[in-house]
Amino acid sequence: RRLLWRRGLERDSATTARAFVSRARQQLSPTAAGSFAAITESYLAERFGGHPNTTIETELRALRNSLRI
Repeated sequence: RRLLWRRGLERDSATTARAFVSRARQQLSPTAAGSFAAITESYLAERFGGHPNTTIETELRALRNSLRI
């Protein structure tokens, strides 16, 4: 979240996770946007669907690396 914040992306409590991804796509590189969308969908699937993601560490690392300058 800190890396996204540094890019001017902050999610308020009224914004859904998918709406935030949609807004982020406009400001992130295609690689970062894709990683962020995948992580968000993984989170939603695990949090609300009970489907754990076994590759989340790899996805988080890819997002972090794509956001660093």
